[in-house]
Amino acid sequence: MKTKTYKKFTDQELYLLLQQKDKAAFAQLYDQYHCIIYGLAVKAVRSKEFADEVTELTFLNVWKSLHLFQNQQKTFCVWMVCILINTAKEFLESKNIKFILNTENFPVFTFEFYEEKVC
Repeated sequence: MKTKTYKKFTDQELYLLLQQKDKAAFAQLYDQYHCIIYGLAVKAVRSKEFADEVTELTFLNVWKSLHLFQNQQKTFCVWMVCILINTAKEFLESKNIKFILNTENFPVFTFEFYEEKVC
């Protein structure tokens, strides 16, 4: 049985290919970073169902925002984590879930959920 082997690209190589809207490079990006982004999404939103949506939205936002990466002082992975955080924040707000985002020790971050008390 033959299995496909993919060349693992550096972040810089991937970025250059992605700038050209190379869909194969996007698939490679997804393969290389899906586990990291999904794992952080599960931890952030504390639901596998929500994490699936947040992960998908994060990769879509990465694709749409590639032009914003060029002047970043961050690695590609850290930049994607920043997009994940913003995506999770927007997702939780869209679901009317109240939270406090703590990024004091970035790249470690937490979403702490709370319920508003009605008097």
